[in-house]
Amino acid sequence: MDNVLELLCNSGDLLSSAAIVAGFSVFLFFFVPGYLIFTLFCKQGLSLKKSEIMLISIVISTSITSIIGTLLAEIGYFSLDAVFFSILSICIPLAIVRYRKGIGLNIRPIRHEILINYESAALFLVLAASAALLLIYPPVDWIFGTFDPGIYINNGVNIAKTGAIFHTDPLIRSINSDEILVHGLVNQGLNGFGIHGYDLVNPKEGIFLPVLFHLFPVWIAILYSILGMEGATYTSSIFGILGLLTVFMVARLITNWKVATIASVLLMTNFIQIYFTRTSFTEGLTQFFIFGGIFLYIIGKKNSNKYLAVFAALPFALSMFLRIDSYILLGPFVLYFTYLKLSRRLERTDLYFINTFSILAIYNLIHTNFFSKHYAIAILLRHFDIDNLVIATENLIFPMLILFLLVFIALINTNFHPLSELVRKKVRGYYQRVTFPIDLVHYSRKNQLLILSYVITIFTIYCWCIRPLDGPFTSDAYNLVKLTWFISPIVLFCGICGLLVMLNEKMHSYHELFVVVFLSFYTILAINVLDYPDLPYMMRRYLPIVIPSIMIFASLFMYEVIERAPRGKKIVSIVVIGVVMLTSCGYLQDSTLLQEKMWDGAIETADQISKFTADDILIISDGEKDPFLVVGHLVASPLKFIYDKKVIYVDTDDQKNLEKILFMLRKHEDVQKGNVSVYLVNCNISSLDVKRAEIDPVYVRNFSITRDSIERTVDRKPSKIMSLERPLEVYLVVWQNIT
Repeated sequence: MDNVLELLCNSGDLLSSAAIVAGFSVFLFFFVPGYLIFTLFCKQGLSLKKSEIMLISIVISTSITSIIGTLLAEIGYFSLDAVFFSILSICIPLAIVRYRKGIGLNIRPIRHEILINYESAALFLVLAASAALLLIYPPVDWIFGTFDPGIYINNGVNIAKTGAIFHTDPLIRSINSDEILVHGLVNQGLNGFGIHGYDLVNPKEGIFLPVLFHLFPVWIAILYSILGMEGATYTSSIFGILGLLTVFMVARLITNWKVATIASVLLMTNFIQIYFTRTSFTEGLTQFFIFGGIFLYIIGKKNSNKYLAVFAALPFALSMFLRIDSYILLGPFVLYFTYLKLSRRLERTDLYFINTFSILAIYNLIHTNFFSKHYAIAILLRHFDIDNLVIATENLIFPMLILFLLVFIALINTNFHPLSELVRKKVRGYYQRVTFPIDLVHYSRKNQLLILSYVITIFTIYCWCIRPLDGPFTSDAYNLVKLTWFISPIVLFCGICGLLVMLNEKMHSYHELFVVVFLSFYTILAINVLDYPDLPYMMRRYLPIVIPSIMIFASLFMYEVIERAPRGKKIVSIVVIGVVMLTSCGYLQDSTLLQEKMWDGAIETADQISKFTADDILIISDGEKDPFLVVGHLVASPLKFIYDKKVIYVDTDDQKNLEKILFMLRKHEDVQKGNVSVYLVNCNISSLDVKRAEIDPVYVRNFSITRDSIERTVDRKPSKIMSLERPLEVYLVVWQNIT
């Protein structure tokens, strides 16, 4: 299906109809099914604000669209039409049932008109300011196949065009006279993935599989189908704004609108939030899903609404389709709900939530085992010293996790109170024998939270002040120190203080899951960031959960300081808070962010190369070993996966195999008949034995590849833009003695 942008450009007669289709598609994908489900299943008399109803509808709708889009891409039938009519087939029966039952909103709005006006104004200003920042810092044209953004864009467009996660390359299939040779040539590229970010899983059929997770590319495919290439680059930015909305709503739900406003301002002006939501990283969508899940869970638990509890589990589980570090959720969820079970505090809504989450997590593990196992295993090998264990159990890791979750589901749904009493007696007896007079299960909840506060304080002091003395900047010892470079030490200090205030003065049972999720990510990432130590890229691990939560807790602490200040010193307190905010937002004034235009003009350059080469065959290579200087692998993936060009990429270390590729192409039917030409792009012609290859390479032209990007540092905050302009030389292969 042509994207709507193309329809707008190609036919004036279709202008209004295409705009209507685009608008209705967005409305359907982001709002309609969630609104129908909410109004059909919501509990009578549920007291919610209109903004809360809107967000619930958006979270449920995007979750349903995500599941449908992923399923269609898995089976190879993805298209905008298929997603559209699949969701429509859900909405129509819901609308009919709702109409026959005569169900209205069933909402009883809170009637504090002045409060609502202030809250509405604050929410509107937050959204307007975030939209203004999007205009100031628009998305970058990161379509080149380096790092995650380029791979996601390439994969998303490929899904939109082919309907499948897999990509079948007819060129590889047609020249595959020697399967092992072709596999060796194509599958030896950067990071062992051939064309960067892709694995040639079936050399005989020429089938490539993107190595990263696939839900984010599904959304790129949806927006590409509606808005075209430029629109696809806005995917992360759109969900960045929605993520900011969910953070505001969660903060308002657990505190008040004033705290939510302060937290939103701190977050929207933070360098990490801006940088990773204007580039095609998954952090914005992950942030939206996790905070959207927290929002639905809190409302569901407060109102004992089992349906909201079920739908709250969807975005949490879907975050596991986005990022490998979302698997962190499995451990704390199992421990927390087991604790609730043992302490007899597990409510019906909790049971609905954790059962739904566990079932979807099992689906995710099956999906990952089929589509992303090698990538997930590579992450384990990279960041944990368990090489032998992972290699030995590579085929068992995901089945074992699935079995573990099945056992957990069985136990959490079993009534084993006698067993839990036995466990508590054994634990109490053990504590008495070791003269440790604390039975945490029977301890009062207030004392449990007090102990937790001490642990958090000691842990933070150790990781922030003591641990860095034992390691270099490249190690995980500096994780919290580096975090303060981007949020400021004052905000981290206020954040921890605000967390302690919440734990000891404002903690409710329905807040616990939010705190559990934050502490899990905060603790693990402070110990091991699960990424390379390069800045600013390692900071993306903190963006979905840790940074927004710290902003909420810091805002709560600052608000409490103002509220508790003597009447005559409130102005002083407000000034102090303003200084804190300006300090934390200081990165906005850095010229680095204002000047940063990574890959500016990349789409235009790729268009030029695509038009020049038409249907010809491109052999693209790199003659440099410095990863900052190589440009061949940058253009190889978009030309293949976005522009459907016949591309073979040869890595720097595979120059010796270039002659073998030329030998195979010489036998290609279209080459023999002169129907297609062969171009050498960025190849080291001087190292090629043209006589043995029986070719005469003729220089045709060159393209300029401009690479402006923020510097990568490990021992300081980045402050420079690294600019590089490299020629991409193109040679036409003139065959000698071809028959």
